[in-house]
Amino acid sequence: MFCVVVCLLFPLNITLGSSCINAFDYNDNCRTIYKLIMELRFNEAKKKIIEEKSAQPNNALVILYDDYIDALSVVIDENKTALQTKVKNKKMHLDALENADKTSPYYLLCKAEIELHWAAARLKLDELPTAAKELRTAYLFLKENKKKFPDFKPNNKTLALLQTLLGTVPEKYRWMTDLLGMPGDVVVGMKNLKLYLDYAQLTGEPFFEETNLLYQFLLLYIKNDKKQAYQAVEAYRLPYKSSLLAAFFAADIALRSHHTDKALEILKAAPMSEAFYPMPILYLLRANAMLYKNDTAAKIYYLKFISQYKGLHYIKEAYLRLAWCYLLEGDSAQYQVYTKKCLEKGSTLMDADKQAYKEAQIATAPHISLLTARLYCDGGYYSKAQIALNKLRAADMSTLMQKTERLYRQGRLFQLTNLNDLAILKYKECTSVGVGCECYYPAKSYLEMGSIYEKIIKDKSKASECYKQVMSIKNHSYKDSFDQQAKAGIARVK
Repeated sequence: MFCVVVCLLFPLNITLGSSCINAFDYNDNCRTIYKLIMELRFNEAKKKIIEEKSAQPNNALVILYDDYIDALSVVIDENKTALQTKVKNKKMHLDALENADKTSPYYLLCKAEIELHWAAARLKLDELPTAAKELRTAYLFLKENKKKFPDFKPNNKTLALLQTLLGTVPEKYRWMTDLLGMPGDVVVGMKNLKLYLDYAQLTGEPFFEETNLLYQFLLLYIKNDKKQAYQAVEAYRLPYKSSLLAAFFAADIALRSHHTDKALEILKAAPMSEAFYPMPILYLLRANAMLYKNDTAAKIYYLKFISQYKGLHYIKEAYLRLAWCYLLEGDSAQYQVYTKKCLEKGSTLMDADKQAYKEAQIATAPHISLLTARLYCDGGYYSKAQIALNKLRAADMSTLMQKTERLYRQGRLFQLTNLNDLAILKYKECTSVGVGCECYYPAKSYLEMGSIYEKIIKDKSKASECYKQVMSIKNHSYKDSFDQQAKAGIARVK
């Protein structure tokens, strides 16, 4: 649910409020504070906040900025101790807002934002019941604000985000949407968010870039449109050399859309000095990018991530991929050392960690050619992936999982090289051969077939059938995220 957490932490546009005490004054100093926060230059932002409090003690906007720093640091750290420490400030911030201008449309919006901040932090740390209550409170604030100020554009942005995300909630989390009492609709939500994005671009809103980031993220994780998400990154030239947050978004989108060389370019240029709040996950992204090139020097960055990151997630993924580095080097002893660490360390809250744990449990090491093809294909090095796949025969596969994966990898490579008819044939073979295999390949095959039928062949009926098949398959590590994407797909092809 990483995409839900990050998406809920987005910037707020505050303009001049009324002249009463504690108005919302988005002055030049506040613009600087906001920019520093979004770049993760928290220490400099805090100094500017102190300056603003001294110069304008009644500017209520700094309350929101204080909350931004607290909540965003918890989301980055993914640490329950940090959450327990910093969430204590939430009530203080909300209480302080009670002295602000209640006739301003920003009053309720600020309260909603603070609730969303902490819902995001709790979702990341699996505190679902409290997060659901905070989401409901935020929605009620927004609903009331929309009624009072129907033409207030920032309401539309936030409501569109919630509408999109709630439209893709997996079945096992439906209790959350029932509690919220807010209808989810992916198609309408994405449309409304795009309308706001276009408005922000046209009017020169100061938070256009961040709204664009949010939209790109949803394109990638909800709409499953990697090409469009990557094109947006290229078109708007995100400031990844000066902002760690922009570097994370840009590198993650580039990596997941198979532009590994671009991701490495972004990560090498990312500002990692002491002036920025530490973001160790960038080391994980860099290690993954290097491994996709079959560069086993990725070990250095996996170890940096493991040593510096104090959170719950991606630890199992990092250990398994570290084990792969040694396997590719022919060191089976170290491979066993790190697969054991994968089983012992970290959590299984995230899909990537669940899958890593499941793979580490398999007694047989991955087939080298199959692993090599997998990495090259994920990295966008399709000719090298094809060479690795050409070395494989069905008879070489010793387990049902290997046989199923080989067919999936062939289908995926055909799809990525625009041989969609051949891709569908291989995906169908995968779903047939993989019946009863507790792996994600059949579900992913149906998801990709649905995408081909929807976007390439334009057959909505077959696309819907494939998406429904995704949701019918149980017992695989990516159940939540695949179901979320499939549900969004069904909504699009209605």
